[in-house]
Amino acid sequence: MDLRKNKPSGAVLAALSTLLWFSLAGCEGKDGSAKPPRSQEQVVAPAGTTNDSAAAANLAPVTSAVTSIRLERVFEPVVLSEPKTDPEWEPYGVKIEAFKISTFADGKYQGGDLLLVRVQHMEDGPCKGEGCEKPHYQHLRYVRLGKQMIFLPRISRRFAPQEYNPGGKRPQFLGKNPFEKFGFSLAVDADFTIPHYEYPERIIGDAPDKIIKLSDEEEGELDATRLVKIMEHPVFGGVYTSRPERSPANAAYSNEQSPGQTPASCYGASCFHTNAFFVFRPDGTLLKYHYETDFEADYSGYTFETRTDCSGTAWDHLAVVSPAIVGDTDLVQIGKTQRGQPVFGLRDSNHKLIHEFYAFYKKIDRFNPAGKQDTARLSLADFQAARPILFWRDPLGRLVRLTNTGFLPTIGCEPIIYLYPEKTQAIRVIVKPRGGVRHSTPRHREAWNVTADPQGRIRDDADGKTYPYLFWEGSLGLLPQQDKGFVVEKSQVATFFRRTLPQMGLNGVETEDFMTAWLPEFSQAPFYFITFFERDTIDAAAPLEITPRPDTVIRILMDYRPLHSPIPVEPLKLAAPPPRRGFVVIEWGGVKH
Repeated sequence: MDLRKNKPSGAVLAALSTLLWFSLAGCEGKDGSAKPPRSQEQVVAPAGTTNDSAAAANLAPVTSAVTSIRLERVFEPVVLSEPKTDPEWEPYGVKIEAFKISTFADGKYQGGDLLLVRVQHMEDGPCKGEGCEKPHYQHLRYVRLGKQMIFLPRISRRFAPQEYNPGGKRPQFLGKNPFEKFGFSLAVDADFTIPHYEYPERIIGDAPDKIIKLSDEEEGELDATRLVKIMEHPVFGGVYTSRPERSPANAAYSNEQSPGQTPASCYGASCFHTNAFFVFRPDGTLLKYHYETDFEADYSGYTFETRTDCSGTAWDHLAVVSPAIVGDTDLVQIGKTQRGQPVFGLRDSNHKLIHEFYAFYKKIDRFNPAGKQDTARLSLADFQAARPILFWRDPLGRLVRLTNTGFLPTIGCEPIIYLYPEKTQAIRVIVKPRGGVRHSTPRHREAWNVTADPQGRIRDDADGKTYPYLFWEGSLGLLPQQDKGFVVEKSQVATFFRRTLPQMGLNGVETEDFMTAWLPEFSQAPFYFITFFERDTIDAAAPLEITPRPDTVIRILMDYRPLHSPIPVEPLKLAAPPPRRGFVVIEWGGVKH
């Protein structure tokens, strides 16, 4: 899940965590406090799991993950909703469905049914970005025994409230018993577990650096035509990843998707081409894991990902290259990471990947520092000499492509447009990024035709819904490299934005919206280089036309890159924003390479 794409859902996630864990009647620990989930790590080894429960043996047989799984619904869906936060928005909340997985044959819960409870989140704000309307479920497990529903926290996936709800809002539907209408009381068994339904945060292979980390739980079944087993787990069985030949990294450098592939914001089986890792459960759910590279800052001018837009998730889109395209004999070592791992280049500068990349590069609009279109291009020889592609072999044996971002189009990510007319009136807004608008909310049908009021509420004429802003994403072409800017320590990034953005013209709400969207991007490296494009460059890369003509327009576009340590840079002199007078239009966003 891309958190930036569904910002308003934070209260829902926090509420649900509290609703179905902290606030269930009778669900506290012996001391009256909620018990935190146990830290879990599982090692791939011939021996058994770190869990000592024999609960799995107490279950009647369940359907194998490799066959078609059919779950038996046991209740009609239950919807718990929060009162509207805005008269024009739909109420948000959760939809709860329960399915029977199996029946305990003996043991503590003999005769009881193991239930999978699927919780679907309903948003209260505008849907933003590709895939924002996809199903997003939280999976919980209960025992149904007599007239009691017993929550099993060790085998239920919860979210950390502070991660999604920084404002600390407490939704009003807390404490409701979703099963009360069916005559069930609630209880909790904080110690009971079934190993193959647990959530190990890490799985370690046969070497210390072969570590994959838990990303999410989704729904889907094993598809051996798209996945290959890379190791055996003592509890889950096979650990699978995408077949290298199906990786998006094999689609050259086009923004078009390869045949049979799905958008970056995939869910379940549609993610099987993304180079994530998967283990499968008997109830039709899967655990999704990712491998984290640890030297991006060594090669901050390169991207490790196959993503071609903002909605992709780095964890899922490591650019794995098929051995059929690049073999060991095609590579020559040209450097090392800080940890001494070899980094390779192509032995033959005329390799087809180089020529494919160069052909793609020549088609991209390019802008000079004054923001004007520039047709100058590197010659093929200069392009080859600039090392457009590097390679690195990860601890799992996969060959990963590193692509020089200087030759890739810049993607405008989550530009947000606020409209503040002096009176309620009809407004037409057209944005024309060089590569076109890829995603927008409401839908940008050649233009947005809306009605806005002085408070910033925007009603879309096409769908009749009200939005707090207009959202779009698209390719901006090749933007000039930014040398002036600021080096900011990770712990100071929030302070930097809170100080700098008002200096550039944002008010308090707009500043907080920017930080909510972008702060998650500044969590990995110890330092970051942060800069902002000049207004002329923004206007050339993404012309903005608004009728009637606004009196004040402020456009902010951020760029950044991770750093291992501080570097000397010339500070960027921020231009003073115009005073906010008359009909005001504000736009902020950032770029990814």
